Amino acid sequence: MIEELKILFRIFTTTRDAIEKFINILDPVIQNAADEHERLYYHHITEEEEQRLSRLAELFPLIASNKKKKRTTLCQPTMSLIDFYRN
Repeated sequence: MIEELKILFRIFTTTRDAIEKFINILDPVIQNAADEHERLYYHHITEEEEQRLSRLAELFPLIASNKKKKRTTLCQPTMSLIDFYRN
């Protein structure tokens, strides 16, 4: 399980970096929008990406603390995926 957490950490770190780059690309687009509709459209995309960043920020401490443990409960499912999708 520790190896899987290391992989997740790398994936999430790469994702975080890509989101930050994407937001930086959108900033000038928002500032130079032709009209209010265009500005709001790209601003909404930026807000969604910022929400993703906040969710990732919550995961990093969990992964870091569980990487130190020999046994982790971070990813222990409480139900099967089949049961999850049925509910």
